Amino acid sequence: MQEVAEKSVGLGWSLDLLSRAGVPYLVILDAFESVVQEDQHRLGEGSFRRLQNYASMIGLIESWVETAQGRDGPTHGQEEFSNAIVSGRLAAKLDSLRAKLETATAPEALDLLDRIRIIEERIRFMT
Repeated sequence: MQEVAEKSVGLGWSLDLLSRAGVPYLVILDAFESVVQEDQHRLGEGSFRRLQNYASMIGLIESWVETAQGRDGPTHGQEEFSNAIVSGRLAAKLDSLRAKLETATAPEALDLLDRIRIIEERIRFMT
């Protein structure tokens, strides 16, 4: 998993840049998910790149949760996070990622599933 995490840094910076520029997290996730699906069609189900993409998406969600837990007063990320929780859209994103990773055969998928579990625990603690 270390290799997936290290190589996903190349993708993660662009997602982080978009979020810092004020692009809503769900818009970034939706757009990136479309890119991942296109890659999946070209590269196949078991590609290492697919796991890298999922790791980047999970990293963005982890960053979003950290922003939502911020103690510096309300931010746009916190407001969007609350709306995504209430609407169920964030839960749906996590469920979708989990379902895709549960069908993956690579051992690195287990580490990504564990990161999703930790995100969900943090969300439960916050709400």
